Amino acid sequence: GFPVVPGVYRLDGLDPNLPTADLGPLRQIVGGAQIVSLGESLHTVGDYYEMKHRVFRFLVEKMGFRAIAFESNWEAAERLEHYVQTCEGSPEDAVDHLMDIFNSTETAALARWMCEWNQSHPKPRDKVHVFGFDIQEPNLDGPALLAFLERIGIGPDHSWAAAVRAYHEWLPTRLPGPADPLKIYRSFDFGNLAWLDMLDTRLTGRDQ
Repeated sequence: GFPVVPGVYRLDGLDPNLPTADLGPLRQIVGGAQIVSLGESLHTVGDYYEMKHRVFRFLVEKMGFRAIAFESNWEAAERLEHYVQTCEGSPEDAVDHLMDIFNSTETAALARWMCEWNQSHPKPRDKVHVFGFDIQEPNLDGPALLAFLERIGIGPDHSWAAAVRAYHEWLPTRLPGPADPLKIYRSFDFGNLAWLDMLDTRLTGRDQ
């Protein structure tokens, strides 16, 4: 890219299909790092997601990176990983279970590209993968985590499995409601001992 001031470069655009010459400075910026963090000043802005797609393509094609991780629960990322590895279904359905801020046409386009990359790169070491690292919704990940522990020989009596179950046993206020699993603004009465009103001012409850 053309340097504007030290550390700032002019880019040719957002389209992931553009040539990559302007992304060349990333080689020096990333160097030998094994993890590259890509953020945004505001969620749900398509331009940011499109540029992330373009940068991720460069990291895969030119620098050998082979995985992307989303701020989303593990189980949702596993569904997207299944699509990326098999191309079964549609990319829109594959990203539908990610955290709402990533459920977008831009993320679906990235998923489609990852699927196509894997189809054209059959060697396991060349395939790209998806991971989720957000643990805000353990009620969504808990059953899958218990099933995984069971598969690797860690039974329900193990302390690790007990720790997963303890979340709901000791923090019942976070149990999902059957009508709306993502709704966390509600009230609880603990006999005449305590009354608890829960508010969510960050996501789903902004208009409550």
